[in-house]
Amino acid sequence: MKNLLLVSSLALALSGCGGGGGSGASPVQEVPVVPVVPVVVAPVALFATTPQLLPDLKAKYDALCGNQVSVQNAIPANLTGHTDGKKDLLFNLWCGQVGGTLTNVATPNGMIALIQQADGSFVDGTRTLFGVDMVDLAGVGSQAAVYDFNRDGKDDIVFVVTGEDGRSEPQGYTGNNRQNVFLTSKPDGTYSVEHLGPFSYSEHIMLVDNELGGKDVVTSTIGYGGQNQVWRYSNGWLQLPRYDWISSLNTVFFKRTLTNYGSEIAVTQSSTSDMGLDLYSRANGTAWTKSSNWTFPNVQSEAWLSWQKSPGMVKIVTLNEHKYVGATFEHGCELRLKSNSASTITVMMLTGNEITNGYTGGTIIESSSYLKPISKLLGFSVENNVLKNVNLPIENETQDIRPLNISCGDLNGDGSDDILVMPWGANAVPIVYLNDGSGNFSLVDTSKLPLPSTDFRDSTMIYADINGDGIRDLLYWPLTALSGNPSKVQYQIFKGLRAALATDKK
Repeated sequence: MKNLLLVSSLALALSGCGGGGGSGASPVQEVPVVPVVPVVVAPVALFATTPQLLPDLKAKYDALCGNQVSVQNAIPANLTGHTDGKKDLLFNLWCGQVGGTLTNVATPNGMIALIQQADGSFVDGTRTLFGVDMVDLAGVGSQAAVYDFNRDGKDDIVFVVTGEDGRSEPQGYTGNNRQNVFLTSKPDGTYSVEHLGPFSYSEHIMLVDNELGGKDVVTSTIGYGGQNQVWRYSNGWLQLPRYDWISSLNTVFFKRTLTNYGSEIAVTQSSTSDMGLDLYSRANGTAWTKSSNWTFPNVQSEAWLSWQKSPGMVKIVTLNEHKYVGATFEHGCELRLKSNSASTITVMMLTGNEITNGYTGGTIIESSSYLKPISKLLGFSVENNVLKNVNLPIENETQDIRPLNISCGDLNGDGSDDILVMPWGANAVPIVYLNDGSGNFSLVDTSKLPLPSTDFRDSTMIYADINGDGIRDLLYWPLTALSGNPSKVQYQIFKGLRAALATDKK
């Protein structure tokens, strides 16, 4: 839609009084009305068309495994004490093994830090901050939590790490378990690197408000002899009693409602066979207790044949007359549905496969064309300690994506919480759903977003204010291997020019 700058003018009617004492009035002379002429102004794009290229990482890639390097995440953080909103960037690089290989050799990896300068450029500051050219996390840092735990004006980072990289794992194999890694700022401007706690296969990490006014770190494991962990910083990292009730997937902890209170509500994937969600609650630091459960209606079991020809059984769940197999809630966030509401809901992403036309009953075959991968957002309210599915109207919802994570928050400064989905894959772009203030969401037209470099075989992104001007920028990097063997490896930042508006919807 074109923006119109309307140039308006006033039509003036001038009247005069006759002179010489006569009683008659002189005729009114009409001034022609100047017509309103619309001046067409080109709309301001959401992002700059030319990206800022980050420092060349070719030497880092070659030191690991060349163009086969995977980059698990990009983490914006204040590592150097910026006071102007600028963010530095952390990247976790790692190399996979030949598929199916079983080995106890450490996963080749290296974390690097790019420091933002006053002019907005970036330099490699890994050695300055950590004393080495690449920080060894001892594995793949699958997720990270960022927060100023020691309250010195610089962010600290906690990684959950696994040794997974495509290796074959026999039942009960614990060789890929790793310790969590804690990067803590020091008074001299550098960071300590500590590998702490029990060895676990931890995939998810969450921040939870504690009763001291700060935040604790919660990590969850998928098994293999590992355990969930809870950590608090108090002049050093202390491990607290773990939350064994947390599932292996993401848990949404609601933010505190009162000063110096901790989080009191948590929603997690159910650990039972009902394929649903569990609600846990506590009162001001007391133990967490299960207070409610939501289940899919009409859960069925059916024979299953995987793409590897392995037989088994699979659950079929039904929601709004759609049937899904392999359904799980892997990502979630807390959201204020309406701008004038004091209550919040949980948004959970359902991932799995939808059964479409072509299935006639009997064994479900994973490689069949009637199975369509889906990633669908669902809303759940919490009222009187009861978890309830609520309508989450999303116009043009995109469900054929591979999501890495989702987040909820005000993306454009209009006072309403929006939803952001970060997918990955070839030419992946962020999925932005804007809230109209009444709980109705619309997809921002993805054609208005710049595409990542063709050197990135499978890309992903972060959509955050990196340069500190109050407008979100778009950073792309290659999640998996490069598509070729370029002479330089430079990630891209497309500077945000304005916030996304309702007029940007698809």
